[in-house]
Amino acid sequence: MKILVTGMSSSNCRENGTIAGKIADALREGGHEVDVAKPSLKDVLEDNTPWDRVYVGIGPVHGIGSSSIFGSLGLIGHYWDKDLWLYTDDHLDAGKIGSGLRLFDRDHWRIIKPFYGYRREYPIASDLTVTKWLNEVIYSLTRSEVEYPHVIVPAFNVAQAIDTTKRISIGAMHHTVAADFSSLVEVPKTDEWAAPSLEQLKEEQLVL
Repeated sequence: MKILVTGMSSSNCRENGTIAGKIADALREGGHEVDVAKPSLKDVLEDNTPWDRVYVGIGPVHGIGSSSIFGSLGLIGHYWDKDLWLYTDDHLDAGKIGSGLRLFDRDHWRIIKPFYGYRREYPIASDLTVTKWLNEVIYSLTRSEVEYPHVIVPAFNVAQAIDTTKRISIGAMHHTVAADFSSLVEVPKTDEWAAPSLEQLKEEQLVL
């Protein structure tokens, strides 16, 4: 299987010392061909998407660090009904992720306000048809409950992971996958509903 690991922030698009890198390593150990790269809205619109599955890192959509939001939203929309997984870098930004999505959902023009002109592919996203489609993707991330991609959360227990995703959306909460990335992140550790490592998830075929 050919897979892309990418996301909204720069850390989602590189391997060294990142959650994206950990996911990519685990996938390669499972025998998959994996690319870790910046997302491209242009490629999505031109249907230049050769991957069988994509993992898209999500962050606060209104944050300065989410410079690749347009390409990420494009991939999420393109793969929504295919093979799409989402992941977060940590459990602390979940509230900001959820509030940002809801803010954009309420104001459909906010996503292309001049303030966000620094983001990659802003001119492409500013096309009226493309803007409308990207807002439909945001609507799905915010409102969809049943048809929703799995969301991988770095956490030591399932309860903590669900506490993270419920702040994003109901759909995210119902599709939570807790994974132990303890070598990269620090979260309070408890024994309740201990989260499996990526290796355990791979063995159970929940991720790979």
